[in-house]
Amino acid sequence: MTYLVRDVAVLTAAALGVMRLVGDPGGCLLVAAWTMVAVAVVVAVRAVLAPSWGVAVAAGVVLWFAAFAVMFVAAERIPGRAAGEDAMIFLGPTMLLPLVVLVSGAARLVLRRRQRPPALPPV
Repeated sequence: MTYLVRDVAVLTAAALGVMRLVGDPGGCLLVAAWTMVAVAVVVAVRAVLAPSWGVAVAAGVVLWFAAFAVMFVAAERIPGRAAGEDAMIFLGPTMLLPLVVLVSGAARLVLRRRQRPPALPPV
C-alpha cells in the first residue's frame, strides 16, 4: 500500500508543478483532470497487484478523493477566473474511478483463477 500512497503523491506533486508552469485557468483544469485519470488508473493497477484487493481499493478511493480535493483547490486558486462551469471537466475522471475499480476486480479474479492449481482426480 505504501507504493500506492507514493504513486499518488508523486502524480499530485508533479501535476501541481505543471499547473504552476501553465498558469492559465483552463489549462490548469485540464492538467488536474488528466491527473485524476492517471490516479484512477494507478489505483486500479496497484489494487490488482496488492495482496488484499479490498484494502487496496479502499485506500485508493480515499487517496483519489484526497488528490481530487488538492487538484480542485489548486485549479481554483490560479488567478484569472474561478472554475465555475469549467469544473465539469472533473465529471469524466469521477465517472472513471468506479469503472477502473470494477475492471481491476475482474482482472484480480481472472489472475487468481489462473494461479489456482488444477484439481486432482479422485483416487
